Amino acid sequence: MNRWLRNKKIKEEKQQLQEWIKTLENEGVYSANKQSRMREAKEWLDEQAVGFREYDDVITRKMIERIEVVDAETIKVKFRDVEVEIEQMLI
Repeated sequence: MNRWLRNKKIKEEKQQLQEWIKTLENEGVYSANKQSRMREAKEWLDEQAVGFREYDDVITRKMIERIEVVDAETIKVKFRDVEVEIEQMLI
């Protein structure tokens, strides 16, 4: 019986380790995809003219993850694939 409990515990630990490895592998794939998208966005921006004079749907879709209305005077802009969020007061 004692041997059976030890084998059961080893099997459970093995399963936990396998799940942990799978999680890490998934995070690695996500990170690689994120880096690839960031590289593509940088290359695309490098090809664009300096400065944007007006709103452009294409640019917004490529660069912005979300725009959140905080209140009547404030918005937050979250950029894609980077941990950058800008809060902007509206005039």
